[in-house]
Amino acid sequence: MLAIQMAFAGLPIVPDMVLIYGNRFPTLPMRSQAVVEGDSCVAEISAASILTKVTRDLEIIELDRMFPSYFLRSKGYPTAFNLEQLAVL
Repeated sequence: MLAIQMAFAGLPIVPDMVLIYGNRFPTLPMRSQAVVEGDSCVAEISAASILTKVTRDLEIIELDRMFPSYFLRSKGYPTAFNLEQLAVL
C-alpha cells in the first residue's frame, strides 16, 4: 500500500479518480476505488497490468544476468527453489 501512496504522491498531475486492481486500496488524497479482477473489466487497468508485467519480465531478465538461473526459473516468486537459492546468496 505504501508503494501506491508513494507513486501517487510523485505524480505531476493529480487525478480526479483512481481505480486500483484488487480488493483494497490505501488512503489517497483523491477518490479511489478497488476493482476486484479489474484487469478483466476495466481497459485502463488491463493496459497497466500488461505494462507492469512486461516491465517486470525485463527486470527479471536483467537480474538473471547478475544471478544466473535464479530469476528466470522462478520468476522471482517464493518457490521452494527460489528460497533455496536465496539461502545460497
